Amino acid sequence: VLGRPVTGDTSFAALGGTSLQAVEAAWRLGVAPDDVLSLSIGELAPLVDKSRAPAPPTDDNALAPPPPKRARTATLRRAWSLQLKACVDAAVALFDDGRKGLVASHGRDLVCFDTRSGAALWTAG
Repeated sequence: VLGRPVTGDTSFAALGGTSLQAVEAAWRLGVAPDDVLSLSIGELAPLVDKSRAPAPPTDDNALAPPPPKRARTATLRRAWSLQLKACVDAAVALFDDGRKGLVASHGRDLVCFDTRSGAALWTAG
């Protein structure tokens, strides 16, 4: 997921992993996303569901195999981003038939935005 081997006492976040990468890593490894973000690689290893984890690459330059195929697959891509003061750990509230969203961050800012363009319509905090 991070595109490089990871070992030891370093955490996923310290290695530059994002929350979306944590969700993907958790799915591939069969663990909770919170575990991926909060535990060191060494602490995470015993929790891994070996039946869901992909086989390790055979050499240092090989890519890990893709996750198991499912009946339906989807690809996520970032269409736009919205700058907030801190991280967001809750779902976005959608309204106006999904055309507007409302999100709050741990930085105590509240932003109403256009869901198609990502443009902030108003900000409080």
